[in-house]
Amino acid sequence: MATQIIDPLVDEQLAQRRAGGGDHHDEVWGHSRQKLQLYSNIGVRELLLIDRAPWALEICKLERGRLRLSGRSTLESPIPVQTNILPPDLRLVPGAKRPLVEIAERAGKPRWQI
Repeated sequence: MATQIIDPLVDEQLAQRRAGGGDHHDEVWGHSRQKLQLYSNIGVRELLLIDRAPWALEICKLERGRLRLSGRSTLESPIPVQTNILPPDLRLVPGAKRPLVEIAERAGKPRWQI
């Protein structure tokens, strides 16, 4: 009897293809963007990326079958990014040990930091 090796990432990809990609996903990135094409292929409408090298908060939106950068917030340029799915604005702000994500209602207040 042969042993079957199951790759958890492949299993996750297959499950998402069967169920569809969903409207919105959040992902913390290191140096790799390997799964960006996967999210495009399964039809994720929006992808919120928190990049740690260098720190950035990015929103990608599905356009013509590909996820494309729609907004970017960095510590040097803390511009709020907006999504079509989530109601609040999001931006990267300085924190004590690492940057924080500030969440603000579109009217401006209240604000939260995580």
